[in-house]
Amino acid sequence: MEECTVDYIERIKSSNCGKWICGICSEAVKERASRILGLGMEEALSSHSEVCHKFNKTTRLNPKLSLATTMSDIARRSSQERINTFTKKMKSYTMLKIARSI
Repeated sequence: MEECTVDYIERIKSSNCGKWICGICSEAVKERASRILGLGMEEALSSHSEVCHKFNKTTRLNPKLSLATTMSDIARRSSQERINTFTKKMKSYTMLKIARSI
């Protein structure tokens, strides 16, 4: 465990766009930045910050509401993925149909 010396704080801030964040959040930001191609550290930090604020507003205050929100988010993403898959299949089917008619 490291002590919160001035040097340590400056090192954490310099690697996190000038923000003083905990070690767990720092690791989450690094992981997000490395997983999503083209996502800079500042965008990853902003994205993680939004997740933390949302968590603190819902989960800590009302765990049941958080579960309902999470289930709703999962259903929304699943629906969007199905729509995207269907759209891609329809585009390829249309292109195939056009190619056969030529």
